[in-house]
Amino acid sequence: MDILKMIEELRAQLDAPKGFGKLLWGLNRDECLMLVSKIRASLPEQVKSADKLTRESERILHTSRQDAQAELERAAREGEKIKEEALREAERILEQASLQQAKMLDESEVMKLANEEAKRLLERTHEECRNLRRGADQYAGDVLEELEDAVSRVMMTIQNGRQRLDDRLNEKLPLAR
Repeated sequence: MDILKMIEELRAQLDAPKGFGKLLWGLNRDECLMLVSKIRASLPEQVKSADKLTRESERILHTSRQDAQAELERAAREGEKIKEEALREAERILEQASLQQAKMLDESEVMKLANEEAKRLLERTHEECRNLRRGADQYAGDVLEELEDAVSRVMMTIQNGRQRLDDRLNEKLPLAR
């Protein structure tokens, strides 16, 4: 738990009605609140900046996750729409092939050619469906990769901020008199 949250919890504890009047189980509540305010005011600006940076990073991460989820859902809907259109086109092509086949029933050579063409069309349609699916999957993969890069940059910023804060906390500070 970071120091700012601990200070806020202490303030909340002091604000909670416990004890009698201004006395808080042997402590003067107003003096304790004043000390908490002084501690908060004397914290280095880096601690406050790190807290703001952490909150901003969490907000960015949350927004990135929402954006990625929305993009994945959009890509899935788009892929499903493309798949449905391809299936409708395949059904239309098959229906056309069946009609042509019925017309050519009397001529065996023509019948053979029609069957071969129908097969080729069906295979081509299936290949197009596979290609469309691969394209949708690649798009979703690209979106996830961009999200991963964004999250990695945010995590690096957080780690750098924490390292700077740790470095400052580990510096030997002169004792206050």
